[in-house]
Amino acid sequence: MKMALSFPGVLRRTIFRFSCYRQHLKFYSTPPNFVEVKALIEKNTEITRNHLTPEIALHLITPACPLWKSQIDNCPFNDPFWGFYWPGGQAVTRYSDNPTLVRGRSVIDVGSGCAATAIAASKCGAKSALANDIDPVAGIAAGMNAALNDTTIKNSTENYIEDRGREEFFKSHFPWDVVIVGDLFYDEEISQRVMTWAKRCSALGALVLIGDPGRYAFNTIIETHEQGRNNSPSLSIMKQYPLPEHSCLENSGFSHATVWMLSC
Repeated sequence: MKMALSFPGVLRRTIFRFSCYRQHLKFYSTPPNFVEVKALIEKNTEITRNHLTPEIALHLITPACPLWKSQIDNCPFNDPFWGFYWPGGQAVTRYSDNPTLVRGRSVIDVGSGCAATAIAASKCGAKSALANDIDPVAGIAAGMNAALNDTTIKNSTENYIEDRGREEFFKSHFPWDVVIVGDLFYDEEISQRVMTWAKRCSALGALVLIGDPGRYAFNTIIETHEQGRNNSPSLSIMKQYPLPEHSCLENSGFSHATVWMLSC
């Protein structure tokens, strides 16, 4: 993955280590103190609507925050990826902020980060909206963001993608009608694992939506699909969104993000 040297320290490190972080997250020896973490999030973020879904307010790390230009050693969080609204997440949230897609349905936002997608689903009448992220601090941020928007979501830190022990159970008790994946295709190794899991979800009857701005690992999957190779996923473009200028600058120059539907 390319690292843009002009980015601020914290954002640069977060982008560069994103895929490794999700695979090898250092879990806290004890659960993080909610009050302390909440205070740190409030101190180091600002509430903003400057993104593709301005009806949703989010605690994000922006250029107005001291942490934006802080040195890594001064960052109070272990890679605060939840503090950024990544482009694929913005696109798939914009697309899924639609009652006809989610009303009365069970929705999971996988790798949820700031949980914008789960929040949008909840506000659109989803029967349940689960923000799933393996980082417990992301779960606290998700709850704070839900409260900002006067809605309620559920949180989970379980690693469903890697939990092979649930496969047989899910075949008869699959819990979600809609599975949404934003910005998890950061390198080829994790992309293959995410896609394998997403295909299983689709095969079990879920509507699977993917948001991505055109990263190399996801483009490789698309090429496999277009060449018609065995076991390649069926991917359809649902919508493409131009990114705000500041999002382009923050994300290695990506200018658009696309929403795909996966079917098996």
